[in-house]
Amino acid sequence: MTNIFPDNLTESRDFYTKLFDFNVDYDGDWFIRLISKDKPLYCA
Repeated sequence: MTNIFPDNLTESRDFYTKLFDFNVDYDGDWFIRLISKDKPLYCA
């Protein structure tokens, strides 16, 4: 998992969802979680 700390969350969300074809899993005031459409996140 990678953390990125941008100045503008909305622009970064839009950029990464388009570039990597990610889905938005959570969209909050101070962080956004993006996930792969074809590789689900597994917690062990």
